Amino acid sequence: MKIDPSQKPLPVTPPNSVHPHGAVEGKSDFSKVLGESMQQQAVAPKEKTGLAPSVTTPIIMAPEPVRSPEWRTADGLLDALDAYRNRLMDPKSTLKMIEPHVDKMKTLFENAQPVLDHLPEGNPVQPVLQQTMVHVSKEIERFNMGYYVDE
Repeated sequence: MKIDPSQKPLPVTPPNSVHPHGAVEGKSDFSKVLGESMQQQAVAPKEKTGLAPSVTTPIIMAPEPVRSPEWRTADGLLDALDAYRNRLMDPKSTLKMIEPHVDKMKTLFENAQPVLDHLPEGNPVQPVLQQTMVHVSKEIERFNMGYYVDE
C-alpha cells in the first residue's frame, strides 16, 4: 500500500477514551457481546448462515503392520530384557522375583538362535537380533554367576 504524502493520519485515541455514542472504547462488555453472538448462532438455522452441517468423519485405525517372525523374535527378546531391567531397578525386588525374568530370557534366547542362523546376509533384523542376543546372554551369565548378590 502506497502512502500519499497529502493524506493525514487518523488521530490516535487513548484506550479509555469515550466513543461518540457514549460507550467507553477499549472496555466493552465482552461477555455480553459473546452471549449475543452465541444466541444468534443458536437461533439461526445452519442453511441460512451458509455453514455446512457438521459431519463427523469416522476415525479409521490403521491395521498393525505385519511383522516377520524375525522381528517378533527380536521384539520378544527386547521386551523380556526390558522387563528384567525394570525388575533389577526396583529396590524392593529380590533375586527370587528376578529369576522368572531370567528364565524367560533364556527360553527366548534358545528359540532365537535358529532364527538368527537362518537369516540371510543383509537382512535388517540380523544386527538387531545379534546384538540383543549378545546382551541377553551377558545378563543371564551375570545373574547365574551371582553378580547381583550382595555380600
